[in-house]
Amino acid sequence: ADMAWGKKESAAVAWCKRLSSNDITFTDLAVLPFRPLTESDVVALAAALSDNTHLATLNASGKPLTEVALAAIATMLRVNTGLRSLAIGDKELGDTGLAALLPGLTTNRTLTRLDLSFKGLTEAAAASLETLSSASTAIETLVLARNQLGDVGTKAFFAGVSARVDPNPLRVLVLTQCRLSSAAVSFAADSWHRLSCVTELVLSSNALGSAGGVEVAKLLTGESHLESLELNQCELGAEGVNAIASAAAECVALRQLHLGDNSVPASSVEVLCKLISTKKGGFATLSLRNNPGLAENDGIGKLAVEVARPETAVGSLNLSQCGVTPLDLPALLTSSSLEELHVNCNDLSAGLPLRACQMGADASIGPGWLQRATGLKVLDVSGSGLPDSDCLLLLDTLTSELAALPALEMLGLGGEPEDRSRWQDAIDKFRTARPTTMVAWT
Repeated sequence: ADMAWGKKESAAVAWCKRLSSNDITFTDLAVLPFRPLTESDVVALAAALSDNTHLATLNASGKPLTEVALAAIATMLRVNTGLRSLAIGDKELGDTGLAALLPGLTTNRTLTRLDLSFKGLTEAAAASLETLSSASTAIETLVLARNQLGDVGTKAFFAGVSARVDPNPLRVLVLTQCRLSSAAVSFAADSWHRLSCVTELVLSSNALGSAGGVEVAKLLTGESHLESLELNQCELGAEGVNAIASAAAECVALRQLHLGDNSVPASSVEVLCKLISTKKGGFATLSLRNNPGLAENDGIGKLAVEVARPETAVGSLNLSQCGVTPLDLPALLTSSSLEELHVNCNDLSAGLPLRACQMGADASIGPGWLQRATGLKVLDVSGSGLPDSDCLLLLDTLTSELAALPALEMLGLGGEPEDRSRWQDAIDKFRTARPTTMVAWT
């Protein structure tokens, strides 16, 4: 009757109909922020999902959940065999909310990704975290970012890990901004043998300090399977970074290492150079962004020499906000392995060495250094104060000399053009010459 009088069917009702019919094409459901989701909506969705086998992803993060709604979801999770990824609840979910979901989370055998980021969890969730980590049978990716777990909550989580008698399915663990200290990482190190299959660990934005860096280094020893380690903004300092770099050099599995914003001083350059030159298997990604201290005593130049060695393998290098100068670029781009170079937000106002006269007596160098980086796909020099004339010259050079950066897919530039029509003309010509290359102007 409502439809006959023109009242539009609610989105939740439409979703429930498709879920109840087990629509084979309905595999992902993301509830947008502006879309209301009432308690009755959640209960109806949970009921429809109980026998559904095709919906793989449910993202209703940011939506408040009542006790009734939480109970309905927990009941659904006990029997559902289709969901693979789940993100539900808002910042008020809290410790009691997680406890209410546990009966479903610990018995479900198909859910492989659980996102509980920014859900108001605190140290009081310790018992629930221990239960989750000890009893989960399928969760491979667990995101706990932006919760105030502290050392108490973290210790409980890893205590649960240690208590397991069966293999742990966890592969990816995200603990960004969880108020962890070096003690939390020590707990992790003590039980890491039970998490040997974890391939990705994110600990960024926690005040781990130098002591925490030393503890993190222990996770890279032995038969570690860590492939990606993110430690941005962890206050590691020289001691912490040096310990991690030394251990990382011997960790064959490690392919991505993020050490941004850690007040790394010039005294660590030697250790980082050794890491780059001796890393077994090389790096797919190495990020040292926002560590301006590296530039002292020609630190960036020394790193560039190591990156440029033929036997060195670094796929993506991030040196944004590290004090890179225009004269460092030719050395960095000599590397045959680099596919991405991010040097944005450095002071390049002195201009790029694109003219032969800027490179000294050897006029053959000139823009030829652009031809050496044959595999470079991304070059980002945005936000660097690069003069207008140099941006245009770079575009013109890449337009007329296709042998320069032949694999380029994205060029990041920036600045306020003095002559917009000239800029537009240069970009149009560039796009005609390189139709598959994107120019990002920020």
